[in-house]
Formats: sequence, C-alpha cells, structure tokens
Amino acid sequence: MESSTPGRNKPRESKGSPAAAAPDERPDCMRLLELLPPYSMDDVHRAYKARALKLHPDQGGSATDFVRLKEAYEEAQDFVKFREGRRGWMASQVEPYMRMLEIVGETERRGGSIESESVDWMQRSYGDFAALADRIRIIRYRGRDDGDSYLQFLAQNNRSLQFLQELDLEDTRLSADGFSRLDKLRGLQRLNLKGTAVTTESLVVLLDLPEMQRIIIGANDLTWWQRQKLGWKNRAVELQIV
Repeated sequence: MESSTPGRNKPRESKGSPAAAAPDERPDCMRLLELLPPYSMDDVHRAYKARALKLHPDQGGSATDFVRLKEAYEEAQDFVKFREGRRGWMASQVEPYMRMLEIVGETERRGGSIESESVDWMQRSYGDFAALADRIRIIRYRGRDDGDSYLQFLAQNNRSLQFLQELDLEDTRLSADGFSRLDKLRGLQRLNLKGTAVTTESLVVLLDLPEMQRIIIGANDLTWWQRQKLGWKNRAVELQIV
C-alpha cells in the first residue's frame, strides 16, 4: 500500500536539475542579447552586432524580433550607464567614508559619541551602499580634559565635517587656542559650552562662525561684560544661559 504522506515518494532533485537552478535575475534586455554579468558597454556593442547578424530580416530573421533587439540594445546601454555611474559614485565615496569612520573611532576612543544622518533618497537608489553617504551631524564630547587636542583633531578633518551642526562640549576644558580651532567648523549651528570656561578672545571665534544660531553657556561661566559683547556683536546668535 502506498503511503499518503505528501512528498514521501517524490524523487529528489539533483543540483543540476532545472527545478533546482537559480532564477535568472538578468534584465530582459541582457537575456535577449545573451549577456552574462558583469556587463560593460563593449560587451553590449559586441553582443548586439552578433545577434543582429542572425535576426536581421535580410538574414532571414523577422522584423518584429529585430525591432525588439534594437530596443533591447538601447535599454542595455542605459542599464550599463546607470550601473557604471553608480559604481563611480560608490568609488568616489569610499575615501570620505573611511575618513568619517576614523573620526567616529577616534571620538569614541576618547570617550565621546557621534550621531550621523542617512540620506533617504540614497537608500532608495543605492540600498546598503547608501551608508557611504552618511553625514556626521552631532558630536558630544563632555567632561573631557583634552578638549584642545580633540578640537585640533576635528580641525584637521574639517573636510569630513562639513555637515556637522551641533557640538556638545559641556564641562570640557578648553583654552583660547582650542577655541580657535572652531573656526574650521564653518557649518556649526549649535554649541553647548555649559560648565566650560569661555574667554573674551574665544567669543570672537564663536561669533564669526557664519551658521551659528545658538550657544549654551552656564550662568557662572560668562561675565556680564562678555554677555554684553556677545549680544552686541551678533544679535542673530541666541545666547542660552542655563
């Protein structure tokens, strides 16, 4: 008596059988041109010429098939251009991405933290590779005694910090020389200096940052005269005393 267990007597499919073969994920145009990845523009041109010799109506082929071949040829060229453009973009982003990772690694090694931002449309266009375009937005470096050397490190890597908007230096020790390094972070918008001593000379640097919007300073960290100077020179900057 035969068993009624589903699949009990089904023959095992070998790895080479059609049922076990991997699905063909090539674009239709590449299948019609009989091309396998990786694709290049030269491959597309050569494949089209070879297929055209067989499918051209003068060689006994049908007009319909030849028209479809020409359409596939155009589609294949567009596909390769897009892929080559994407590879070129990814290649151009590798070095900046590695520099960003160095900044993140050094910041974390020193006891700080970083928040980065992903670009939505990059995710849709490039998938996982969109991480290559991540941007450093916020750096928190609180309660540190090596503020001068850290800001020197950031200044040396300012090209990788063009999207940095917020820097939190609460309770971090800084000298006038350390503050002068902030001049390299031209996109900075918000700065937290609560618990950090601020000199008069440092105020000049802070006020000259073109995108600065808000500076947080502790009530005991700024003299009355310094507050007046800050408000007088640049009223566009919000001075938040906490």
